[in-house]
Amino acid sequence: MKIVIGILLVIVVALGWQLIEKDTTNAQLRGQLDDLTSKLNDKVTRENFEIQEKCAAHADKLFTQLGYSLSKDNAVNQSHFNAKFNKCFMNVSLSHSGGGVWRFLIDVFEQKKYANFMRTDKKQISCRLTPPGEDERICNSENEFDAFIAGYLK
Repeated sequence: MKIVIGILLVIVVALGWQLIEKDTTNAQLRGQLDDLTSKLNDKVTRENFEIQEKCAAHADKLFTQLGYSLSKDNAVNQSHFNAKFNKCFMNVSLSHSGGGVWRFLIDVFEQKKYANFMRTDKKQISCRLTPPGEDERICNSENEFDAFIAGYLK
């Protein structure tokens, strides 16, 4: 009986030792995984920043090529690279004297319009939305236009 208890005690000690070794190994692996994840996130962040910079530069160039000027046209030019669509979008708003506004969302590289909104002195003239791969549809308000383009600018 003492021999059996002794053997069981040796087995328990050996299993405990193995458990401690495995736990130590797991902790080291978790640390390595955390380091690699951090490095990958840093790389992805850096790449995303570079893509956003390129998108902004191309959007500014297109804005000028289209003949617009931020000061002359009382314009706002906002660009954004959307990873989901893998596209660089430019959101332009041109304000005219008397309260008129023309706004549009365009793919910078393909120069395809996805949305267009116009109003004069608070009277809506036109609002058209064209989701990728779908037919153009008419929208009923500037809020609807804003909600549509928000999906491309995030």
